[in-house]
Amino acid sequence: MKRSQENRIIFDVHKRLELSQQQMLAYSRDFASIYRKEREKQRKLEQMHQKLRAVVNSISEAMVATDHELNIQDFNQAFKQLLSSQAETFLGKSLVAILPEA
Repeated sequence: MKRSQENRIIFDVHKRLELSQQQMLAYSRDFASIYRKEREKQRKLEQMHQKLRAVVNSISEAMVATDHELNIQDFNQAFKQLLSSQAETFLGKSLVAILPEA
């Protein structure tokens, strides 16, 4: 009887381990699928950003993007040429402080 009980316990442990392995495999597949989808979204977002950047840089007029407090967030090539090499230092700074007459 004792041997039979031990075999039953071993069988139960094996069964639980098998279920745990199956669950882990299913979770791994789910995570891999989610990761692939997110990576594809990121790739598409990067492509859209590159297209937008190309359009903005093709505009011959100086263009600057600010946040709601008029802090410079981005600008095009024409704006960069207008302010020469200093333009990169203006990111995050107030447009009003840089161009007070604007």
